[in-house]
Amino acid sequence: MQLRLQQLIEKSGEAWITTTVLHGRRALRVNINSFLTETRHVDDLIALLKRQSAILLKDKILSGRVALITGGGTGITGGVARALAEAGTRVALVSRKLEHLQPAAEAINANGGEAIAVASDVREPDAVAGAVATTIERFGRLDIVVNGAAGNFLCAAEELSPNGFGTVVDIDLKGTFNVCRAAFAELKKNRG
Repeated sequence: MQLRLQQLIEKSGEAWITTTVLHGRRALRVNINSFLTETRHVDDLIALLKRQSAILLKDKILSGRVALITGGGTGITGGVARALAEAGTRVALVSRKLEHLQPAAEAINANGGEAIAVASDVREPDAVAGAVATTIERFGRLDIVVNGAAGNFLCAAEELSPNGFGTVVDIDLKGTFNVCRAAFAELKKNRG
């Protein structure tokens, strides 16, 4: 049974945030809508999440929890990673390139959080299983997964090649499946 605490906390453009309590735990739900259409919207969403995280994720409410965040080195999921770390979550940032992850992990660690950078391609099930195993080996558990890795080609639909579309599907759809599948047993064990 789900109890809604506040239906609408803040509205900014096309984004809104609600918070709910599910089985005694707070949850944050974000409707992004058009935030991904323009670069400035990404910054707006990150600012909105930071303001709300100060309310919803205060007092290290997620201490002891561990999150694996794909694409967590930059953009929206970089902001999510920082907000989770500020709430006490230890985070594993996962992406294909360590050059995007290392600075983000170092910034979290410098601000009192605990983060590791793990290079992995979400399109490769064995690589994803390795990233999940590395996270569990380092932090002892896994409670939260944020699937933020994405493939994008900024062009009109008629200009997107079948190969380009296949890449988007491989990263966004199959990659999400690969991460969820690899993390499922640990998430289930920890009721994540």
